[in-house]
Amino acid sequence: MKRLITSMIFIIALFLLSCSWTTSFYVVNKSEMPITIAVKYRKIEKPKQPAPTPEVEKRWEKLEKNSCWYIGFKKEIYICKEGGECRTLQSDEYKYDKEKCELEVTLAPGELIKVAEMCCSYTGPEKRFADEFNVEELNINTPDGLLKYEGFELLKIFKKKDKTKYVLEYS
Repeated sequence: MKRLITSMIFIIALFLLSCSWTTSFYVVNKSEMPITIAVKYRKIEKPKQPAPTPEVEKRWEKLEKNSCWYIGFKKEIYICKEGGECRTLQSDEYKYDKEKCELEVTLAPGELIKVAEMCCSYTGPEKRFADEFNVEELNINTPDGLLKYEGFELLKIFKKKDKTKYVLEYS
C-alpha cells in the first residue's frame, strides 16, 4: 500500500510539472524597410539579505555573473526569416552592452528575433506577470520615428500566436 501511495504521488508530481511551459516573445519586421530594435533587460542582482547557505551564495554569485536576465544566458544571438530559416549573428551585426543590459539589432523586412522568454505559466498580459517579464523596455526605431514600450504596456503589445508564442509585428 505504501508503495502504491508513493507511486501515485510521483505520478501526480510528474503531471503537475509537465503542465508548465516556456513562453517566447518575438519582434517581427513586416514592413518594407529595415527597423532597429533596442531591448533593455532586467539586471541580475543578488538579494540584499545574506544567503542561507554557502551553496546558495555560490549560486547567486554565478547567476549575477550573467549580468542580465534572458540575454545574459545566450551564447549566440540569432535572427530568423519568417519562413523559419535562422542564422547566428556575428558580433558586428548587433550591439550588446552587458553593463546596461541593452541589446540593439537591425531587422530587415521579413526578419524576426526572439527578445524574451517567460516561464512557466504565462497566459496573457496581466499585471501579475509584469514583474516577471525580463524586458524592461523595448524601442523600435523606424523610418517614421521611434516607438517606445515599457512596463505593463510592453506586455500588452505582444499578440498571442499560440500557447507558447507571442509576437509584436511591426508593419
